[in-house]
Amino acid sequence: MTTRTSFPRLTSPGRIGPMETPNRIVLPAMDMNVSEDGEIEQSEIDHYVARAKGGAGLIITGACAIAFPVGAASLKEPGLSDDQLLPLRGRELL
Repeated sequence: MTTRTSFPRLTSPGRIGPMETPNRIVLPAMDMNVSEDGEIEQSEIDHYVARAKGGAGLIITGACAIAFPVGAASLKEPGLSDDQLLPLRGRELL
């Protein structure tokens, strides 16, 4: 069985320039393809919340269209160009 102490460097604090992380576990960017017409869906929020609660030291979110739908790779990509696409306004995730 693997324990946290099996990888002491991985579980020790890290630093990227001025940013400190509680450990060196990084969730890389990946396209979830779960947004509908640019609107971020609860399943995507739940995915990132679970990774944060699971102990990831750094979470890099996937691609977002800043002028949705212009520039979006698909209609399942999150959009950032309109407040109605951002259901998180005023909500805490954790």
